[in-house]
Amino acid sequence: MKATLAAAVLLAAAASAPAAVDSYMTFVTLPQAVKLGDGSVLPAGRYDVKIDYKGFGNAAEFLFLQGGVLKGKTPAEARGFPSQAPPVSTARKAGEGQKDFVKIDQTAVKLDTAQKADVKLAVEGESIHKDHKGEIASAPQSFSWGAHGFNPGMAGRAAPTGDRVKLSFDSAKSAAGFSALLPAVQKK
Repeated sequence: MKATLAAAVLLAAAASAPAAVDSYMTFVTLPQAVKLGDGSVLPAGRYDVKIDYKGFGNAAEFLFLQGGVLKGKTPAEARGFPSQAPPVSTARKAGEGQKDFVKIDQTAVKLDTAQKADVKLAVEGESIHKDHKGEIASAPQSFSWGAHGFNPGMAGRAAPTGDRVKLSFDSAKSAAGFSALLPAVQKK
């Protein structure tokens, strides 16, 4: 029974858990060829850009795609966001002893409060994590791109600066944004 319950909770949690790293799709037109952090060289042209970001801190990554095919990636800097992850909330308190029931495969299974909290979190679509005391802690809410001023269809800017090209993806609401300074590839 416990194995069935655990499997049901894990399946529900896995199906609805948010990704660890949030991403945003945008695009940019490169005025000249650049070299990326992974060593790949992108010729001038339009690229879809996927910005991978944890939702806090100053580290991000730009992934460049054309026609859905990854062409290269490079580290990027995030600015104007919280430096640390928001704290998680504890979903249950020690010493709770109420009992409840749940049906799994048409079999009634008696749950204690801790198990009930696991099922509730899984059903509500929250990730299930254990804190350092072994208690279940709910994950912080997913990073909201729209709330930070990054709306669909916003284009990035690419500006030549000497022997480099500066890429910027800026918020429409604040000073928040993402940027990278890429070496320009000189024509021979």
